[in-house]
Amino acid sequence: MSAGHFLMAFDVSFLVALTCLLTGIGCFKGNLASQVGTLYPTGDNRRADAFQIYYLFINGGVIAAPLIAGTLGEKVG
Repeated sequence: MSAGHFLMAFDVSFLVALTCLLTGIGCFKGNLASQVGTLYPTGDNRRADAFQIYYLFINGGVIAAPLIAGTLGEKVG
């Protein structure tokens, strides 16, 4: 993901940057879900609650990220 963000600074490497970002986030999200799954045993009710909290915050980040990035883009440049 770091390489993708660095490559976004240059116009010619935009598609390569997007590929790096997508690959990085794909690896990141899969690892987090497996870590949440190993917190509790398979039959434990807290495991389902942990996944609900995990997905709640993932969706909250999807909603908040464009608002924060847009505000920073307008104020900071």
